[in-house]
Amino acid sequence: MGIPRLLIVDDDSVTLGLLNDLLRVHMPNVAVETVDSSSIALERLKRNTYDLLVTDLRMPEISGATLAQQLYEIRPSIPVVLMSGARSPRSLPPNMVAYLSKPIDRDCFLGIVSRAIHYHRFQPPTPDKINKPNDCCDADIMVS
Repeated sequence: MGIPRLLIVDDDSVTLGLLNDLLRVHMPNVAVETVDSSSIALERLKRNTYDLLVTDLRMPEISGATLAQQLYEIRPSIPVVLMSGARSPRSLPPNMVAYLSKPIDRDCFLGIVSRAIHYHRFQPPTPDKINKPNDCCDADIMVS
């Protein structure tokens, strides 16, 4: 199966750096790639296999929700975590497993990433597994 691979997409370089550093310290066995452009992310998602996509909802080129939907069309089993300082999207992509409100809580983020990677590798998420979280106050929706 190899080492888990994660792609983080955000047009804010500070957020990208913080999340990248957080994962490298607390989850050193996860290969993390970061990009600041949703169109570049889509090209990478078409060419490479990832275990998880974490993306900002509000992006200049393609929104995070649209990116998640496009990913679902080419690789439906890859889970997506959306994050934003805004409200959650009205229409949820079928591959979305969590929505995080910014600022992101460190422990909550790490727990969601760990759980999403596990589900992708061993128990792909299905719509019946999506519910309101009870263990993470900053996640609006999360895979159980």
